[in-house]
Amino acid sequence: MCYVLGRDFTRLQALQQAGVALSLVQLPCDITDEEALEAQLARVTQPLDEFVNTIGTFCRARALDMDRATIQGHFELNTIANIRLTQLVVPLLKPGFAQILVCLASLAIAARENYALQCATKAGYKLFVDTIRIELKEQVRVMTVCPPSVNTNIFAKGGDTRDTAQYVEPSHIADAMKFMLDQSPQLVIPELVIQNR
Repeated sequence: MCYVLGRDFTRLQALQQAGVALSLVQLPCDITDEEALEAQLARVTQPLDEFVNTIGTFCRARALDMDRATIQGHFELNTIANIRLTQLVVPLLKPGFAQILVCLASLAIAARENYALQCATKAGYKLFVDTIRIELKEQVRVMTVCPPSVNTNIFAKGGDTRDTAQYVEPSHIADAMKFMLDQSPQLVIPELVIQNR
């Protein structure tokens, strides 16, 4: 059984309506609402083999031009709520061998002009996940993937109207993540960084 936690299930529902058989449980939730998060995670009725996290938001702005509400909102989602989500999910993982795979961004490891907030919030969560990797060594394989800019609508949502056609396709990142999850438990893959040409 696959549990999917998120705010928007439109694409999954479209696949189901198109006849794609999906064995999953939808857990609708805004992870910044901890009460709702705990209520949805209480619906998980069996130990989890894997925890895959791709949750995040995006902001394009000069470092000195962001207001407090924007800063606070992004830290609340990208860092604080993701840390809390991870804390709540780890006890749900299957004893023995389980995996955590977090999709971050290349901005979590290298600063870039106009993306200070993305860099700071993603780097904060990345270092938390890196610490979990150390603390759960021998119990859980903890991995991160840090892709470059990906051809999605997150840029437009964040007020960035750039042409994303030349960026990596989301399916390629998904393939890389599947590769990481499919490896033997004995293989250590702490981090995969993908770069544009």
